[in-house]
Amino acid sequence: MTLATTGTSATFAVVRATLWRDLPYRDANALANIYTTEPVNTTEPVNRDSTQQVASSAMMLARWRESARGFSGVEGYSPISLSVAGDGEPEALAGAAVSAGLFDLLGTGPAVGRSFRREDEVAASGVIVVSDGVARRRFGSRAAAIGRSLTIDDEPRTVVGVMPPGFSLLFQGGEAWIPLDLSLAQQAKVALRNIAVYGRVQHGISLDQARADLGAILRDLAVAAPNNAYAATQVAVRPLREALFGNRRPTMLVLVVAVALILLIAVVNVANLTLADVLARRTLTMTRVALGARAASLVNTRLGEISMLAASSFAAALPLCAAVLTVLALVSPDPFVPLGNRSIDGSVVVATLVTAFILGLGGALPAMVVEARTQATGIAGTVGRTGRSSDRGLQLVLGAAQAMVTVVLLSVAVLLGRDLVRLMSTETGLAADRVIVVRMNVLSRERTTVPARAQYAEGLVRAVSAVPGVVDAAAIQSRFVLNETMQSGIAIDGLVTTPGQPLFAQIRHVMPNLFRVLGVRVLSGRGIDSTDRADARPVAVVSASFAKRYWPGESAIGKRVRRGAQGSPWLEVVGVADDVMDAGLGVTLGPTLYVSYLQQNTATARVTLVLRTRGPMSALGDQVRRAIWAVSPAQAIDDITPLPSLMATSASQPRFRAAVVGVFGCSAVALVLAGVYAITLFNVLSRRRELGIRAAIGASPASLTMLATRNSLNPVFIGGVAGAVLTLPATSLTTRIIQSGMRPDDLLLSFGAVFALLAVASAAALVPARGAARVSPTEAIRGG
Repeated sequence: MTLATTGTSATFAVVRATLWRDLPYRDANALANIYTTEPVNTTEPVNRDSTQQVASSAMMLARWRESARGFSGVEGYSPISLSVAGDGEPEALAGAAVSAGLFDLLGTGPAVGRSFRREDEVAASGVIVVSDGVARRRFGSRAAAIGRSLTIDDEPRTVVGVMPPGFSLLFQGGEAWIPLDLSLAQQAKVALRNIAVYGRVQHGISLDQARADLGAILRDLAVAAPNNAYAATQVAVRPLREALFGNRRPTMLVLVVAVALILLIAVVNVANLTLADVLARRTLTMTRVALGARAASLVNTRLGEISMLAASSFAAALPLCAAVLTVLALVSPDPFVPLGNRSIDGSVVVATLVTAFILGLGGALPAMVVEARTQATGIAGTVGRTGRSSDRGLQLVLGAAQAMVTVVLLSVAVLLGRDLVRLMSTETGLAADRVIVVRMNVLSRERTTVPARAQYAEGLVRAVSAVPGVVDAAAIQSRFVLNETMQSGIAIDGLVTTPGQPLFAQIRHVMPNLFRVLGVRVLSGRGIDSTDRADARPVAVVSASFAKRYWPGESAIGKRVRRGAQGSPWLEVVGVADDVMDAGLGVTLGPTLYVSYLQQNTATARVTLVLRTRGPMSALGDQVRRAIWAVSPAQAIDDITPLPSLMATSASQPRFRAAVVGVFGCSAVALVLAGVYAITLFNVLSRRRELGIRAAIGASPASLTMLATRNSLNPVFIGGVAGAVLTLPATSLTTRIIQSGMRPDDLLLSFGAVFALLAVASAAALVPARGAARVSPTEAIRGG
């Protein structure tokens, strides 16, 4: 009972936080996420109806905010990393550029000071809102922070507001926020799509009506935007909760199904054990009935016992629940972000209490029915003979049901574990071993030209390359975060596309020798090298999938591709590299274009250093930091992390699913073993007279042991076979939930689970059954 109650309360805590809990925003049900989609690879007939989600532009946000009638407010934000310089070491602050009304839209204004105003929405606003932690760390208190100056990205900014303790913007965390640049100059950058948009739907307006309103504005905008930038853009609206937690729904659904199965097993287990107790105490019950005990008295006694058991289970489950949530959060922190610092609250306590008593009462119900029926009969001897057979039949059904559900749960756990192993062993195209990733926010405002930014990045690479223990170094426009990637519109020389429907590809600005550092195979031609500078011919390297898609059956070397708007220079393809997964395990990038950072770069092109090392990687962190700060003392560093760790982190959700279902599967087996052990022990104790007589007439110890275990193992065998039959639809449903494909060997999971359960159940039954072989005939007959 305690295991099932703990699992239920832990699951309730997580699922409530993500799917059921009221969001901490004013009138949260009216909040919605607004996003846009673009066609994918419209030159391929098979993909003509395929779309991809794309962020919005400053022009879109400005027009929607001014003209949308279905919304009382439309605001947006763009995640950024801010570099803080001044006293002590440079500090990287995660945060966002937010539009002036976003905090008010959510109903989460600053605890001290003010939020942003419309006039702040320009690049030179010079204001900032910080978290409670930053205010206390930098200035001693929230009140002392207001009006003080922080050097952010080499520019002074005045703190105008401090957010409440624990504030997290749309569950994305953050420590500092600056105004979003919505100036006319920024709106003119129609191809820059980096804003997440949210709105508050007007009362009485449906999401479809709100979407139609935004779509009409977007169609007008498509006519006015240069280069048909939004001709194929579509707009969509979804509830805020779905936007925040929709990707976690499969994980939560698997969790709910798993805990439902463990609850069913626990109820059956309690029912089986209490029923066995009823059979063992039949003589005592008969005596009480003969002395005048009523059915109500028998039921009250059983209720008292089960209430004590439920109360003990409740008391033990609460601390265990907190421990389980802590451990699971270490396995995968992402699903636990909405819980904040309060994993156990009043609702979880109530859910734990209700679960414990439902388990107890539900499990005790068959026992109470049997005892009430015993009281209703008049002839004790007849009851003892006929009732025992029917009651043991009920035991058989309950035990079989328990084993059946356990086999299904074990099969699903093995399926999820196998998929996790398969994901972790996925060929990423990267030789990640002994590679360190240095993520940071490179300051670009003081380096306004391509050569200046290139010189700075080259200096960083050169500095870290000189660190003892670093074999080679380069840089790439990737943070190696799950599903975080960069795209660009492209054009292929000689390929005619539908007007207003540009092609898209993944874009990576890279430093020389990147492929060598990451161990990416160059399949033909060459990689980006130190000769690919601004004064040389523009070149590019494409991925194998890029070459196959746009030049099937031909060599890509010498072909030309252009990125961005018409008028950008053509890039000559000088190499084809293997496809990689730098946006998480299992995330296929598709066509990818690599350009030289020394030759082409933008102020928004992130510079992430990658270092191939020898020796212990943990000893290099401080030396790498010092090398970077030798180039620029104001350069903030987000983190320095081994690449294998980043890739493993990207598999946190499947690892969480496998861990939870695995724990529940082991718990189910433990419940079955406890039930088999107890039932076998009850059988041996209640049949001592019969076993003694059999021993007296010559029954061997082996036959007595087999007789004692048969009644316990029959339900396991029958339930195991039934579970094997149900495993196929169960695993099929699971693969659909987690969006994984079925494999032929999935059928073997059920048979493996059946054999495993029979093996451990036989071992559990054998321990008490061995007592049957040691029954003394004389003692058993005398005791009977």
